[in-house]
Amino acid sequence: MATELKDKLFADDDISTPCPDYLYYLQERKLIDTLMGGTKAMRKAGLTYLPQEEAESDIAYQNRIQRSFLLNIYKRTVKKLSGIVFSKPIIINTKDKDIRELLFDFDLEGNNINVVSFRFFADAISSGVSHILVDYPDINIINKDGQVFVYTENGMELLSKKKEKQMGLRPFCTQISAKNIIGWKYGTVNGVKKLINVRIKDQIAVPSGKYNEELKNRIRVLSPGAYETYIENENKYELTSAGITGLDYIPLFSFFTGEERRGLVVDFPLEDLAYLNLEHWQSSSDQRNILHYARLITFLGKLLDDALEDKKIVIGANQIVHTSDSAGDLKVVESSGQAIESGAEDLRQIEKQMLAFGLSLMDNKVSRETATSRLLDSMEANSTLKNWALNFNDVLNNIIECMADYLGKEKKSLNATEDIPNYVTVNSDINPSFGADSSSILLASFKDGVIDKENLLIEFKRRGILREEADIDYILKETKDKEIDLTSDAVIP
Repeated sequence: MATELKDKLFADDDISTPCPDYLYYLQERKLIDTLMGGTKAMRKAGLTYLPQEEAESDIAYQNRIQRSFLLNIYKRTVKKLSGIVFSKPIIINTKDKDIRELLFDFDLEGNNINVVSFRFFADAISSGVSHILVDYPDINIINKDGQVFVYTENGMELLSKKKEKQMGLRPFCTQISAKNIIGWKYGTVNGVKKLINVRIKDQIAVPSGKYNEELKNRIRVLSPGAYETYIENENKYELTSAGITGLDYIPLFSFFTGEERRGLVVDFPLEDLAYLNLEHWQSSSDQRNILHYARLITFLGKLLDDALEDKKIVIGANQIVHTSDSAGDLKVVESSGQAIESGAEDLRQIEKQMLAFGLSLMDNKVSRETATSRLLDSMEANSTLKNWALNFNDVLNNIIECMADYLGKEKKSLNATEDIPNYVTVNSDINPSFGADSSSILLASFKDGVIDKENLLIEFKRRGILREEADIDYILKETKDKEIDLTSDAVIP
């Protein structure tokens, strides 16, 4: 039975069947996607990320989940890190007029290269990998005797570069999420490992009646030099178009921030932060729940039989509770508050760890073993974020070369030189401050034992809080057994 099910799920002739690695990756990224969806998505996930207690009724659980709100440090960190890289616009070095024109409408939707790149970069930080497809308008063309012809109102015409420009045909970039690539194959071409087949699944709007549209599933199959497009109709995928690209490679460019496992399956660079955010979601839910019940008044009554009316005691304005028994009593029972304060402290500690983790991505040689691993490293090296920016720069320049290939331009025509080898330059001058609260985050991390005094001083020096000529070894020696003002000139020899 299991074999039959496997054969059914992974039938080679079914264009819509995802490859096993894709299904594994999709399962692994569920928490990431849910966090990116915010409070609404976390509530919808219900029991997956917020367990129901053994004696908790369904109604009580639903009430608790509706009182739970996500402090979305994960999503905020993704945007913050991306914002640091793109705090300065991409520098356009190429002098080629045609290429420069493409960069100001990079996706054929009016978005320039900075806007598309920000989204591309942010998606890769969250997902571990993201992709750009250098696309081309889907037109009716035919390849005949090595030449490309296009069908126009005048019949079949040779598709020259001049004709392309007249028809407004030009390459453009489409961001492809890793969730949309359902299958891929690698092969060896001239001794180099390359993609030889990719399947991209998404949705497109098609006309429905005179005024409306409906969404239909689409699968595009890409191979070196060619493409096929399939549209789903009545649960079957039908080939609707096919053609050639004129390229000897697949124009799909991947930007990796996670470590590659197999093919396009990667680790998630912020996975530890995701689990910290999940921990905070569960702890804050508990905290709000206990606060809710702590705010409710609970009474303890003794020997109040005379006050009972229909087995109820009415408490409120213009009401009196009486008893004829001298030992009778009525008092308010309140929590000591110790559990509430412990919960609040737990939340504070998790929040500090999450902020420290985000800061660590701009520091040197970040360990990914745990989110509470050492925040800082005193070795001189590029930060994780800076390395991502440099790698992204390479990917972006490869994308521009592909666009030039579509236009039939040689690389030397793009005006790259030995002095400026890149057609565009992405900002890699990473400011390690991580916002205005950097100093307080560092001090809190030192107080909580996340970093030691030496690394605290190193980071203060990098940020200009300590003067450049400050001798850290001397400061450590002089302050070994005492507290000092770390910004004081007295500590500088």
